[in-house]
Amino acid sequence: MRRGHSFQGLTAEGEKVLPWARRMLLDHEALRQEVEGLQEALSGRLRLGVVPAVSSTVVELTAPFAASHRRVSIHVQTSLHSSHIIEQVRGFELDAGIIYAAPEDAQDLVVLPLYAEDHVLITGPGMLTEAAVPGWGQALDLPLCLLDSRMRGRQVLDAALERHG
Repeated sequence: MRRGHSFQGLTAEGEKVLPWARRMLLDHEALRQEVEGLQEALSGRLRLGVVPAVSSTVVELTAPFAASHRRVSIHVQTSLHSSHIIEQVRGFELDAGIIYAAPEDAQDLVVLPLYAEDHVLITGPGMLTEAAVPGWGQALDLPLCLLDSRMRGRQVLDAALERHG
């Protein structure tokens, strides 16, 4: 280094050494990241498909996972039908899915229950005359707003209604 009262530049030797020093610093950083990656078991990308009903709560599952596995990026596809998610998991287009699973739908896949849903009846004031909890028969006497019959949530409701005559 050439010196005076202030820095005047590198010597010819310093100019030769500078690229090597920069490479060493970059290699050091790459080595540090590699070792950090080895210490943290997971890295890569998680592709997750979810049915519409789950799209607002999927963060409750993905946030803790992301916090524990900083080197994993999570890509969530929302508003998919359960059947499409199953197809994409089988075709390796998705890594996992959150669906309404019927046992016959996912026979060759690993299915883990995440939670149970409660279906509730909501009515306007005065639509039910009794203070007691209505039965299925009373519910069917009301004007109902239901999901499309192709949606799994509707199929669950239809099956429950059928079981109760």
